[in-house]
Amino acid sequence: MMRDTIKGLIFFSLFAAACWTSCVVLFPTILFLPIHSERIIALRRKIINFYSGTLIDFSAILLTTLCGTKVSLYSDNPNILNEKPLLIISNHRTRVDWMFSGWCYCKMLDVNSRLVVMLKEELKSVPIFGWAMQLCMYIFLHRKRDIDVPHIKKMLDYSIVSTDTKPTILLFPEGTDLSPTMVEKSNTFAREHNLEEMQYVLQPKSAGMAACMSSLRGHDGYLHDITIAYRDFHVGERSNDVAFVLKGEFPQEVHLIVKSYKIDDIPTEKIEIEKWLRSNFTAKEELLKNFYENNSFPPSDKKSKKWPNKIQYKNNNTKTIIFVLSVICIIFVSLYFYSWFRWLCTLMIVVYVGAKAGDGFDIIELSIHGGMFSKKN
Repeated sequence: MMRDTIKGLIFFSLFAAACWTSCVVLFPTILFLPIHSERIIALRRKIINFYSGTLIDFSAILLTTLCGTKVSLYSDNPNILNEKPLLIISNHRTRVDWMFSGWCYCKMLDVNSRLVVMLKEELKSVPIFGWAMQLCMYIFLHRKRDIDVPHIKKMLDYSIVSTDTKPTILLFPEGTDLSPTMVEKSNTFAREHNLEEMQYVLQPKSAGMAACMSSLRGHDGYLHDITIAYRDFHVGERSNDVAFVLKGEFPQEVHLIVKSYKIDDIPTEKIEIEKWLRSNFTAKEELLKNFYENNSFPPSDKKSKKWPNKIQYKNNNTKTIIFVLSVICIIFVSLYFYSWFRWLCTLMIVVYVGAKAGDGFDIIELSIHGGMFSKKN
């Protein structure tokens, strides 16, 4: 018990320290934010993407080494690791799914430097973590369709053309995690609309995906559809961020089942996207039902259970660990020894907090430069 608690505290401390270094290291890029030059914008975004991608790789390594979670990948597409998806969708069982469907999976594909997560607006104001996500141009949602749909399109259009590297968007179509309350609400909706009731996934919402598709079609990319399944720390008890930090209770195993689709082969009309999503989530329900009824192990009868082949992947961790730990040490040693550096960090905090007046650096950047690139879309 004590060992698990210590492990959780070490994970949170290293993750928080890494996020703090991103705020410090990337702070100078804010000085160039007002410069209305495509070359400067592209350079800023490349620097931010490189450093944030390295830190996300580091966080994924912590989950699979320090925390001991085994992540397995399955797909009927043997070339899955060589694809660079524009969009990743996943079922949303817990509040920590984005760590595994996002960080860990994107590390396998080597696309964490391109990762953009869609998440709720409240997280933007979280000190350190929210500041870093603003700089990375994450897409924060109000959960109001008339506000979110235009915002998604503007953010994606800007992200696609403001750098030479296309983004990888992580979206959870259910909109929230699989709490008992939400399962009941989802099934109430299903009964009212003559849809199948489900226990392992919620009824998916199509508005976010439809907004993504309107920007991503024509860019010659892939959609990766993940079904995420857990062998929990405690059987049947969903993982959560509080248990990670305070108790060190990380899932024993995480299984990622991935299907790949060409973006341009997916329907464009909202009604057709709804049908496509519901069909996929019905298939997820069957997969997950078989998984959890098999005591959280992949079913051995692959033909009847439709469980795909396991994909082997390589872990290249040493350079990332050395680099990030070195930066953390340099910054915290500088904080201890140099008063000018402490004053600089104080100024930095004031600037980050002050950015809230402009609704965050993501909105500030979009308002300054979005018009420059809109003509190219």
